[in-house]
Amino acid sequence: MAANTIEQSTFWKRHLDKFGAAGSVFAALCCLGSPVLLSIVSAVGLGFIKRDAILFPLLAAFLAVTLLGLYLGTRSHHQPWALIIGGSVRWR
Repeated sequence: MAANTIEQSTFWKRHLDKFGAAGSVFAALCCLGSPVLLSIVSAVGLGFIKRDAILFPLLAAFLAVTLLGLYLGTRSHHQPWALIIGGSVRWR
């Protein structure tokens, strides 16, 4: 049972930055109003996500998850370049 917990924690450490980046792209495309994405979101029943009051905090949360994943990668690889480049993005 303990081995399963270790496998789950290493899974999230390895893939947290990818999950955050994918969520950030999703939120950004919704903000831009991509017709294909908006129609899929509406068809699934998640039409409330199209509001900017929900999308901007969602985008900020996914960007924070991405930076956390990059930080965890920096701790395991001992190379800070991914975190430096990822953190240098300008916030508007």
